[in-house]
Amino acid sequence: RGDRGGAERAYSAGCDAGGAPASCTALGDFLAGRRRADDATAAYRRGCDGGDAAACLASGERGAAAGEAEGAEADYRRGCDLGSAPACTAFGAALEARGARWNDAHDAYRRACEAEDGPGCHALGVVLEAHDRFPDAISAYRRGCLAGHAPSCDAAGMPPP
Repeated sequence: RGDRGGAERAYSAGCDAGGAPASCTALGDFLAGRRRADDATAAYRRGCDGGDAAACLASGERGAAAGEAEGAEADYRRGCDLGSAPACTAFGAALEARGARWNDAHDAYRRACEAEDGPGCHALGVVLEAHDRFPDAISAYRRGCLAGHAPSCDAAGMPPP
C-alpha cells in the first residue's frame, strides 16, 4: 500500500521543480486515481506545458470529456508533435470531428501509423478508403494488424497476430 502522501509529495516536488514534466504526469495519474479530477487536470496541463507528450494526451482526453474540443485538439497536437503516437491518433480524430480537411487528419493518422500505433493505422486506412485509395488503405490496415490491432486485421482480411 505504501505511503500515498509521500508519493504525492514526491511527484509534486518534481513537478514544482519545473525540470521534470513527467513528474507532473505521474502526479496527474496519482491524483486521478484518488478521484481528484480537477487537481489531476491541472497536473496534466503543467506536464504538457513542460513538454511531456503523455501529459498532453491525458490533458486532451480530459478536455474532450469536458466538451472543450478546441483545447483538447491543441493538447493532442502538442502531444503528437512531442512524439506520442496515440496523441497523433486522437489529433486526427479531433480534426475529423470538427470537419477539417481530410488530408489534415490523414497526416496525423499517418504519423501515428508510422510509429506503429494500431488504432492510428486503422483510422488512416478508413480515411484512405473513404477517398478511394484502396491499395494504400489495405497497407495501412495491414500495418495496424501487425501492430496488434484486431479491427485492422479484420479490415485487411488477415488473422490477428
